[in-house]
Amino acid sequence: MTEDTTDNDGAQSPNTPAATGDDSSQSATEGETPAENTATDAGANTSGIRRRAVIAGTLGSPALFGAGFAAVDSFGLPSMPSLIGVGAASPLEQARSGTATAGQVDSATVTVDEQAAQNLPTNRYRQLHIAEPVRNMLERDRGDQVRVTRGNDAAVYTISKTISGDASTVRTSSEGKCRVSFYEDGSFSDERRWGSLRGDDNCSLAGEAFDVEIDPRVPAADLSPSEAKERDELIETLNMGGSEYAVLAPHGGQIQPFTGRQVTRLRSEFSDASVTSWKLQGYGSDTSFYRWYVPSAELSTICYPRLAELSEQTYDYAVSFNGINEKTIYVGGAASEDIRQSVADAIDSALPHDGSPVKLGESHYAADSPQTLVNRVTENQSNGIWIGQPIADRRKYSDLIADAVGSALFDS
Repeated sequence: MTEDTTDNDGAQSPNTPAATGDDSSQSATEGETPAENTATDAGANTSGIRRRAVIAGTLGSPALFGAGFAAVDSFGLPSMPSLIGVGAASPLEQARSGTATAGQVDSATVTVDEQAAQNLPTNRYRQLHIAEPVRNMLERDRGDQVRVTRGNDAAVYTISKTISGDASTVRTSSEGKCRVSFYEDGSFSDERRWGSLRGDDNCSLAGEAFDVEIDPRVPAADLSPSEAKERDELIETLNMGGSEYAVLAPHGGQIQPFTGRQVTRLRSEFSDASVTSWKLQGYGSDTSFYRWYVPSAELSTICYPRLAELSEQTYDYAVSFNGINEKTIYVGGAASEDIRQSVADAIDSALPHDGSPVKLGESHYAADSPQTLVNRVTENQSNGIWIGQPIADRRKYSDLIADAVGSALFDS
């Protein structure tokens, strides 16, 4: 079992047996959020461009393009998403604009060299370089996510750089290409070994150019969790409540098993509390992490319509359930030490003797950046409570931990 500890989401590789850890078995109310939560068309205009369903680009080999990935060691991670309240348009308005683009943008194709790209540093295989005309049509920018689809394969990428060149140029690494190579001739195949810290460049597409579709809205729309699981898809589930508490699972489903279930549990057990909940649920046997995972500090609100709706208001407090590769449960976030300590004590008291020790977050697990999603949605980006849990505790005690968190926050 390997889990990623390179960011404060402590991403868990899906190679960990999930058992019933996904949250696809839910009530219709929880799993099938009404259609009005899905962003609607806003009718953007792109001068001189014929509009169609999606934009088709070609995944090129960036080592050949001077300003591309040849100098990858010199540039950092994408700029973080804007904080709530910044910018002329609200997150929901921007998400709706992007959805209109996804439904009507023109398509374009190019041919690029087939030479394999150079390897990228850790976690860069989720990044994409994109030509400015493509970026303009998608109405997305550096730090935003896009959905890349090739046949039956789909994965989420973060735009890390705008490049010059052909109007439909899209560039990623060899590992990035292999993220959309699980289906060959319509049949699923995963004979490659994927590590949680980086991708894999041992696939037939690594040195190839090929056509893809790019969508500015990342999750699939109008699917229930059971349908999403059957189709290896990514969806959002939003339940709007009050503005006192937001409860989040940014890596639910099979990405970090049991975390989405904890959101459902907390909301149901503390139904009298003023709670709004949101889950991003990704599915796919042994591929959900590699295709759908984005660190929560990098999640761009405008790319997820229901997250954008949640972000239309700020919350007094927010809680985020996460998976980590440690033998300790960490309670981090930007909330005061007193609040975090009360949550940690409640979890520690509730766990049986074989549960992991519980500590306040530190180092990777401090999760106190204002960009970390659980902090970002709170007033002044300062009242988030980030909970990182080993897979063993999530598998055995997910409900118990959720109940303890709820008791510490809602019964005090």
